[in-house]
Amino acid sequence: MKKLLIPLMALVVGVVITCELAFTQSTLRFFAIVGLICVFYGWVVFPFSLANYFTEIYKKGYRFLSYLYLCFLIVVTVFLGLFYTNWFDEQENKLNGSGELMQSKVEQVNWESRGKGASNDGNYVYYRFAVDGKTYEHSVKNDTLKKGDEIIILYLPSNPSNHKIKSKK
Repeated sequence: MKKLLIPLMALVVGVVITCELAFTQSTLRFFAIVGLICVFYGWVVFPFSLANYFTEIYKKGYRFLSYLYLCFLIVVTVFLGLFYTNWFDEQENKLNGSGELMQSKVEQVNWESRGKGASNDGNYVYYRFAVDGKTYEHSVKNDTLKKGDEIIILYLPSNPSNHKIKSKK
């Protein structure tokens, strides 16, 4: 049972860290990467540990218990999947419902290839804005904006890291 706890804890901690830091800026991205590593470790190691545990239980004759654990795992996985997707929808709804508008300018436009696949290739627009004396920098794929274009940013006052380009001015 102890062998199950470490990868399960890594998985849970990784999901929490990744969800919490999904909208953050440069300095905290390191922790988001750590969260993703924890998630990866949890998803790779936990099923093997769980399979060994199920095999032990099944060999001892506790079939009902092994099926109960399997059903529990399925329910938890479905619940976490629904929670994870709903969390992003909730952040988007907060932004659209309570967000404030601010003007900014496109500072730089670079053609970049990020990751694998042609869908990540394109012009990335870099912009920054300040809230309460703190500057937030971000880049987003956008093929229509040019350097110097004025843009309107929608940001969440309680968490300015959660923002998006609302429109071109």
